[in-house]
Amino acid sequence: MQTITLATKEQLDIYINPQRQRLLRFLAITARPMTPKELSVALGISASATQHHIARLVSLGVVALSHTKQIRGITAHYYHALPVTVRIGYGSVPEEQAQRIAIIQNSVNNVLGGYIEHASAHAATSPAVKKLMHQPDPAANVAIEAYQAAAETDAVDVTAAIGDVLTGVAHLRPQEAQQLARMVRAFLREHETATRDTNPWEYALIAYPVQEASRA
Repeated sequence: MQTITLATKEQLDIYINPQRQRLLRFLAITARPMTPKELSVALGISASATQHHIARLVSLGVVALSHTKQIRGITAHYYHALPVTVRIGYGSVPEEQAQRIAIIQNSVNNVLGGYIEHASAHAATSPAVKKLMHQPDPAANVAIEAYQAAAETDAVDVTAAIGDVLTGVAHLRPQEAQQLARMVRAFLREHETATRDTNPWEYALIAYPVQEASRA
């Protein structure tokens, strides 16, 4: 899996654009080459804007032309998301720092929002969870309550059906932290290509060494 580091202001400007983020995410989840017209219809943006956003993402190295196809005498161009890791990093320029933080926050919020939406939808349609919740129309915190109820009774396989959120502190030696990072990257690299029997799982992984001063 190639790693692309957003090292310049131009790269940040390309990547931070909300429409390009939507387009890139859609291509990654669908895991199939699509034409600008197909993407335009799916995302509800103009064809010209879609073409422009694709060109910018191609220049960044996160999207590429998959193939072309003749359709009624017209050459259709199909694009796909590349299996790359984008490293946001931190910059020394204050303006860039704010942009980098905004990208990170947006990425994590998108994954969290998607998880809550998916978990809530699962809980709302699961007979087992409905019975446990004793309410036909679960409240806004249904994802958490349903997760707890299902986990306590083994009514559903929570991780396989809903996903999971894990937080905590692991005490690692420097070499163990490096080993963990290598294991995660290797696992993701092995599963970066979609097959007929796989489903797309969106993730956001955050891990960092806690400084002594922040432990209080």
